[in-house]
Amino acid sequence: MIDKMPPFSMLEHQSFTNFVSELEPRYSVPGRKSMSSILSHEYENRQGQLKKELPEYDFVALTHDSWTSIHTESYDTVTAHYITPDGVLNSSVLRTSNCKGSHTGENIKNNLEDTLKLWDINIQ
Repeated sequence: MIDKMPPFSMLEHQSFTNFVSELEPRYSVPGRKSMSSILSHEYENRQGQLKKELPEYDFVALTHDSWTSIHTESYDTVTAHYITPDGVLNSSVLRTSNCKGSHTGENIKNNLEDTLKLWDINIQ
């Protein structure tokens, strides 16, 4: 189900709540507004934690990916890759955004610059 990215309204469909009830009768499925709030709160917590952690790493590599949806909307994602002090390679998506226009070099550069500003990352 995750890879299909269904809308939050699916949480309120009777067939879905019946399915979950069959799996675990004691579980109450959160509504779409609750789920949106839960995910927003989790995102803000993780973003704050990552903003504190990233400056601690000596080296952070950034990658960029662009794609076009089946609805012909352009998207960009910027991901940070870093090695923790205990030697674990981590990757964190910093931003996925709708790209206005096509994936030109200028648009990609602007998206990278916006992401760097948003995350207070200084290129040396």
